[in-house]
Amino acid sequence: MFFFSFSAHWNEYIPDVMGKDDFKGIFIHSRNYRHVEVFEGLDVAILGGFRTAEDVALQIEEKARKVYVCHRTPDFPVSFPKSIEQRPPFVRMTEKGVVFPDGSELNVEAVIFCTGYRYTFPYLKDGLINITENRITPLYKHIVHMKYPSLVFPGVPQPYAYFPFLHQTAKFAVRVIDGRIKLPSEQEMVEESADDYKSRIQEGFKPKYAHLILHHMWDLDKELSKLGQFEHLPPVLEKLLEDILDERKMNITHAHELNYQITGSNSYRILNPDGSKSRKTYATK
Repeated sequence: MFFFSFSAHWNEYIPDVMGKDDFKGIFIHSRNYRHVEVFEGLDVAILGGFRTAEDVALQIEEKARKVYVCHRTPDFPVSFPKSIEQRPPFVRMTEKGVVFPDGSELNVEAVIFCTGYRYTFPYLKDGLINITENRITPLYKHIVHMKYPSLVFPGVPQPYAYFPFLHQTAKFAVRVIDGRIKLPSEQEMVEESADDYKSRIQEGFKPKYAHLILHHMWDLDKELSKLGQFEHLPPVLEKLLEDILDERKMNITHAHELNYQITGSNSYRILNPDGSKSRKTYATK
């Protein structure tokens, strides 16, 4: 019997940008980012437009001379500081900087790749799983190996609320291993997983985001808890996350200063509402 507790945030992905080996400045992946002081007085280009890129840019902006966030994210926070310049993703690197699709160049002294991670399982026998464009098969519910159901991967799905959901997947995994969950037949699992993947592609997800469940985590949590006969996550968490993301979009420079208190399965409040743009609370009778 095998059980692999796996984190999806270990094997960094660095795109094969032409000329990256020629760059003479600081060049790191966000996985290795530790101290903002390293970038004091420097011009810094960040490649990526998701949460990590946003957070790193905000921190470095306090010390750097200039920060450029290079991305194509359509819903980038509207409250992002004007002092941080947004550019399209660069397509080439030189000794002194980066080059954009239109041929324009930007001299920088540091480049940070906030470009995510790639799944890897060097300890598994070859052929036990397949990874194509960062999609792992054959997994049922993104977690259970369809041929060997005692082999589970609770850290593969990537939601917004990582820790609460990981707790749920761990409970599901334990119940699969000890036999409390009766799984569908292998053929049924194959068909259901194929339908799930097809629907994600139709939604506009690229294959490499096959396990990026984001807001779909609430539906998947209900599916897992129903199969495992345990409580799904309380509804307050979904509403709290939604409001925190709204706050971040409107108020990204100060959103991290807010403190929230969950007061029940259907309610929460902001402890310091004066710093909030939304000033939302949530309570259902």
